[in-house]
Amino acid sequence: AIKKYVDAKACQAWWTATVGSINKVSPACDLPNIFTGTGTINTATFKLSLADFAQYLKKVAATTVAPTTKAPATTAAPATTAKSSCINVSVVGDATYCSAGPICSGSGVVPAGVNCPKKGDAAVADCRTNLPSAANGKCVAPKDAVCQKIPSGAWGCVWAK
Repeated sequence: AIKKYVDAKACQAWWTATVGSINKVSPACDLPNIFTGTGTINTATFKLSLADFAQYLKKVAATTVAPTTKAPATTAAPATTAKSSCINVSVVGDATYCSAGPICSGSGVVPAGVNCPKKGDAAVADCRTNLPSAANGKCVAPKDAVCQKIPSGAWGCVWAK
C-alpha cells in the first residue's frame, strides 16, 4: 500500500507542494524533529522524501495507545438512507465535482485529505460556459486536479499543470 501511495503522481505532486510550502516559511524556523525524535528540522532546509514520510506514517499508524477511560456503551445506529460515495469539492477557478474522500482540504502544513477530481469526472455544480472544463454545455475534468496550497492559504484542488 505504501508503494502505491509513493508511486501515485497525485501524491508526489502533493508532497512536492507540501515540502515547497514548508521551505517558504519566512522567517525560517526550527521545529522538533518528529521523524527521528531528536534534534530539530529547519523549515528552510526541510528535504524529507515522500517515501520516508510514508514510512513514518506507517510507523505512527502501527503505534497504539491504550484508552484511559472505559468506552461508553454503544447502541444500534438509526437506519439511514444510502451514504453518498463522494464529497463535493471545488477546483480553483472551475466547477464543483464529486470526489471520494478524504478530499483535499485544511489550512495546516499538511492537508486533511488529498483527493481531487480526476480526468473525465463530470461537474455536479457551478458549471459555467467560461470555465476551463466547460465544453458542449457541460463541465468535465480535462485532467487530474492536484491538492496544493491555494492563494487563500488553505489546501485546495487545482488543475495539474
